[in-house]
Amino acid sequence: MRLTADAVRRLRARSQRLMGRTKGPLEAARAMCGAQAQDASAGILSLRARLDPAAEVTAADVERLRVDDRALVRTWLMRSTIHLVTAEDYALLLPLVGPHFERRTRPRRLGLGLDDETGERGVGLLCDFLSKGGPLTRDELRERLERRRIPTEGQALVHLAALAAYRGKICFGPGEGRRATFALVDDWLKPAIQRALHRPPPREEALATLVRRYVDAFGPATPEDLATWSGLPMGDVRVGWKGAAEELVEVAVPPVAGGRAWFPAAREAELREVAGRGRRTPESVALLAFWDTYLMGYRSRELTVDTAHAAGVVVAGGVLYPILAVDGRAVAAWRLERAKGRVTVRLSPFAPLSKGVLRAAEGEAQDVGRFLGAEEANLA
Repeated sequence: MRLTADAVRRLRARSQRLMGRTKGPLEAARAMCGAQAQDASAGILSLRARLDPAAEVTAADVERLRVDDRALVRTWLMRSTIHLVTAEDYALLLPLVGPHFERRTRPRRLGLGLDDETGERGVGLLCDFLSKGGPLTRDELRERLERRRIPTEGQALVHLAALAAYRGKICFGPGEGRRATFALVDDWLKPAIQRALHRPPPREEALATLVRRYVDAFGPATPEDLATWSGLPMGDVRVGWKGAAEELVEVAVPPVAGGRAWFPAAREAELREVAGRGRRTPESVALLAFWDTYLMGYRSRELTVDTAHAAGVVVAGGVLYPILAVDGRAVAAWRLERAKGRVTVRLSPFAPLSKGVLRAAEGEAQDVGRFLGAEEANLA
């Protein structure tokens, strides 16, 4: 089956639940295989874009799921970047990516004064401090570590915390921004999740599960796309792809999307439905936040963002900026302004937008305000 660029984008938007949105944050987080969340608020806003507004979920509801229910976990995962995932997915993903990134980031730790012996001692001290007095903020940990002569200057403390996270020792606890804390996994997460974390399935089986989950969340996609999104080596990806091959269907896609890609066989009817359609009224209009995983999930973003708008508008200074996506294609950049209970979504279109898209974008802006608890919201 041969897919046009429009069909690939629509299918990817469906896979990411930008169409057919979910009723709850856990379903959204699972459907998208987690939200990139080095900026905690951006990660939560990424979930909003996959939630049905009728469900009336708020950012506070999402944070309660993380802090009170411990059903969401924020920690270092794919690409050695902080993500917000379900607790069950944390137990699946960390054993796959943690050891790889522990090895891969070792040269950086050495350059920060964290040789192997110092790193081991630092992780042990982190766990001891958190066991006795946690959760603790970064500044509280820095003070305690410095007294034990563990390097914390520059990025040293962050890399030490990431090392402990790769090993399943710590994750983020309550609080955001400067108030964010770290917590001991053995104290923070439920016993069932701890058991799953420390007793993972055989690696080949787990890699096949990862491939199935990834293709369902990002398909049509390629092994190279999965390697880009996860940060895992191609050898691991090929093992997983082989294990999941019978559950995938191959399609022809434009060269910019890889030439050939794969989609869940269980959704083949959906594949044929979308492939058989021509251009029509947009199905999906979504305000995507900083570093939205839809833009992080593929080897190339050219199918989503025109080259003319990529550098300096959507991607600049190592930051992936918020976009308005229509059926999976970036049509505008946007920024959020908050003042005195009011939220304004300020849109910068790449080209004139239709009245229908503008109406849908206004609805999205109002939903962003509702989600954040604002008294008033509008599009500007």
